[in-house]
Amino acid sequence: MNLTIKPFSESFLKSEGAKAMALKPLEEAAEIYGAWQQDLVVSDPSRPSYDLVYETVDCIQACVNLLEFMGVPEEAVEAMYRTVESRNKQRGRY
Repeated sequence: MNLTIKPFSESFLKSEGAKAMALKPLEEAAEIYGAWQQDLVVSDPSRPSYDLVYETVDCIQACVNLLEFMGVPEEAVEAMYRTVESRNKQRGRY
């Protein structure tokens, strides 16, 4: 999967404040869990619902926004992603 997720504008990020930016991924992760629980109850767990996919992508966006807010260069994020990917390969996750 290759997604290009753009961070929100600098003025919006600054208006949210540091604490709000740091807490947003946690809030979104809780919403992923809630959607996943709902999927277990009412649908086929092998076919994620719209809500589960939406909340997951919303969480990714919140993480991208946090990194942008903190001034992390895109190259550093890409390099760290490769590190995580390598570790996952070593652990047999792919």
